[in-house]
Amino acid sequence: MSDLDLLQQLKIERDLTRLVLDAAHFADSREFRQLAELFVEKGVLYRPTAPEKPLLGREAIFESYNARPEHRLTRHLCSNFRVDIRNADRARVRCYAQVFGADKREDAGDHLGPPAEARIMVGEFDDLCVFEAGRWLIAERRASFTLHQPL
Repeated sequence: MSDLDLLQQLKIERDLTRLVLDAAHFADSREFRQLAELFVEKGVLYRPTAPEKPLLGREAIFESYNARPEHRLTRHLCSNFRVDIRNADRARVRCYAQVFGADKREDAGDHLGPPAEARIMVGEFDDLCVFEAGRWLIAERRASFTLHQPL
């Protein structure tokens, strides 16, 4: 833990929780340029579907997400946040993410939206964050799946 006072620690925890939630929101709402901007210029993203091939830099992160089919609908429900503040400029955030998916092309049938896929995935985000240019950004994200409900 750093030498920061309690109010500084709480603000950093709040800012970092918001950073992770913003990333989930931008991914789910297909605002991929905004998602990429939450990373440092040379940020690294290890995706759970291809952990051996990290995305290097904002543009690679944007291009990878932007290549997703437009009919793909996801929702990330994030919880169990743990923030480890190293100092005023560096911290690690870990949380769980339950991921639901659907195909927007399927007939929703009513106001409830398209049916969710049977597969439910639970994963984790492990983010190394840095305070840069007056805001917290993700320097490295390791996203992984830890369990799933098979189809």
